[in-house]
Amino acid sequence: IGLIVDQLIDVIYLSKEQILSNPTDKNTVGENLMKGLCFYDSFSVGLIDTEKIFAYEKLYVEESIGY
Repeated sequence: IGLIVDQLIDVIYLSKEQILSNPTDKNTVGENLMKGLCFYDSFSVGLIDTEKIFAYEKLYVEESIGY
């Protein structure tokens, strides 16, 4: 399984201490697909939970590659 992204800016390595818990968004409906937050340079970065994304039952598969 792969995940296509529009743009990759950088790859950073984080320790568990650098990852902040994901604040609860009361406007979000359904399952939260975020794992947490971190700060990088002057940006706050949302971390996606790839396990939840790939297990998400509403995930749309555009094409399948068979072998």
